[in-house]
Amino acid sequence: MRTPRTAPRTGLGRVLAGVAGLALIAVGLHGVLTRLETTGWALWFAVPVLAHDAVLVPAVLAAGALTGRLPAPARAPVRAALVTAGCLTLVALPLVLGHGRRADVPSRLPLPYGRNLAVVLTAIAVAAAVAAAVRVRRARTRDAAPAGGAAPDAPPQGEQDDRDPPDGEDSAGGPSPAQPPDDHADQDADQDADQDADQDADQDADQDADQDADQDADQGADQGAAGDEAAGTPGGTRPAPGGAP
Repeated sequence: MRTPRTAPRTGLGRVLAGVAGLALIAVGLHGVLTRLETTGWALWFAVPVLAHDAVLVPAVLAAGALTGRLPAPARAPVRAALVTAGCLTLVALPLVLGHGRRADVPSRLPLPYGRNLAVVLTAIAVAAAVAAAVRVRRARTRDAAPAGGAAPDAPPQGEQDDRDPPDGEDSAGGPSPAQPPDDHADQDADQDADQDADQDADQDADQDADQDADQDADQGADQGAAGDEAAGTPGGTRPAPGGAP
């Protein structure tokens, strides 16, 4: 059985933090309404929001759509350059426009900020162009290289004509017509088979005859030796013919 969940308790610290935040907001609004020009403050607060939603976001979307027409390897460097140039221009724009410059104070904004911004933007554009060109060239070189290595060179036309066609194909490259069966080849094959069979039979007969002759010779030798032992004298010697007993 599940126990019912209880709502988390709000700690006293959170309540005090919320009250303090609301108090600070009230103090800020009171100072804006009593010490600042309401119209100027509203413009300062609303113009950046409107500029972001009405100018910056459409510009970024348009830049993304335009750079999408470029080759794929060149898109990343160009987009990075546009983002960098846009952020740098927004930061340097007040200096370029001369906000805060005073004629009686020469140390305020003394540099040619417009020229400096142009130099930096040119450097960004050159770097992006070089990076895009290198990436595009590498991609084209990689795509132009054959996947399986260089194809073998085709032999000259004369060598192609002189070579014999493969088995089963005619000189035009197509399958050759079926050849009629050769009776002479069948007869030769039968004769070879008969000769091999006769040779095997002769070899078997010769081996059997040799084995029988060897066995007969061994048996005769054994019988002769046994007869000599039966008729021999003591000591294993036989009496000489015509001698005394």
